[in-house]
Amino acid sequence: MSTTPAKRALTVPEALDQIVAAGEVPSLRRASGTYEIDIEPGGHRWFLKVDHGRPTLEAETKYSDCSIECNEADFIDIAQGRQNLMTAFMQGRVKCSGDLAFALDLRHFAPVVQ
Repeated sequence: MSTTPAKRALTVPEALDQIVAAGEVPSLRRASGTYEIDIEPGGHRWFLKVDHGRPTLEAETKYSDCSIECNEADFIDIAQGRQNLMTAFMQGRVKCSGDLAFALDLRHFAPVVQ
């Protein structure tokens, strides 16, 4: 988990680039898998691969461990630590399917809110 506040992302690609640029998350060294991030409306899709805590973006994948669906503003807020993933899920603003424990690991990529 990053301890420095990230520059405010304006788009999902910017938020994902910031996650990747932050590099390995030590608390996720045992975590590996792929997130499918679906942004609605618009049907935009990204794949964030995690290999022992190190995130990378993939153009496509044959299998994703977890699918996360939400609108752009909610994803950016979650990725930057301004919105809690679990709270957004409970409010129905985020839909998750697949490995829900892995879904919760996404929060470790968010910066610490200052």
